Amino acid sequence: MEKAVYFSVSWREAAELARTLRQNGSLYAIEQFPGSENLAFVFPKVSMSQYIYLYMLFGNDGTDYQWKQPVKRKSFWARWRRDG
Repeated sequence: MEKAVYFSVSWREAAELARTLRQNGSLYAIEQFPGSENLAFVFPKVSMSQYIYLYMLFGNDGTDYQWKQPVKRKSFWARWRRDG
């Protein structure tokens, strides 16, 4: 079953992880939640095999990502990054 998850990391770790994810062509967004000093890498529709890869890459468990508000399709996809 696929679901959206996020992994929280420090700013220091974020650049290297983003570089690795771009090289693999992974689809993700980066957010900073209010009151948090860390960044969240958010992944849409992650399969079990993708989750295992991300778990090994980030070194911790991902957290289910709950959409807080309805998102317009265009603005939603504008946030996602993929190496072109």
